[in-house]
Amino acid sequence: MDKAVVLQTFLDQLRRLGPSAVRNYQDARPWTVDATRALVQTGSALVPNGTPVAKGSPDRWGRKEYLTLDLVVLQDESWGPPALVAEHENHCHANRVRYNAWKLVSIDSPVRILVAYYGQWKSVATLGDLVTVVSEVTGANSRKELILIAGDWLATPKTMNDLLKCFSVVMFRGKSTES
Repeated sequence: MDKAVVLQTFLDQLRRLGPSAVRNYQDARPWTVDATRALVQTGSALVPNGTPVAKGSPDRWGRKEYLTLDLVVLQDESWGPPALVAEHENHCHANRVRYNAWKLVSIDSPVRILVAYYGQWKSVATLGDLVTVVSEVTGANSRKELILIAGDWLATPKTMNDLLKCFSVVMFRGKSTES
């Protein structure tokens, strides 16, 4: 899947949330709800024939968070691998980011998306630090691709355009990266 398409779809979904998303960005609880909602809608847009399952978006049997992942998009009527899996990690701590990246690369899925942030902790102070942390995991899982949507946690957006500028995207293919 094209990383630019994934990022643009995620940003479009954030835009649909409206001004509350801008206000909520600096507050982890409401921002997690907003970011997860945008991630679910991103999954729906990228896999239109799939069924997104997440907290607040249960499947037809009422189940949520398959495999403890924030988002799993199932292929309708198939027992094959999920069409898309995603995690949102709002803590800028290296070990939490590594764990979430590892969960994603451990799943057989053609699309893996990690939304994570840099800027709050010394271990993930910069975008480069965040890329290095995720590279440690993807490098050890060389046949797996992962798309990182990276957010600047220290940004203080005042407008929707400011919020959208907080994010960038990196594609990991095993030991290599594409910014």
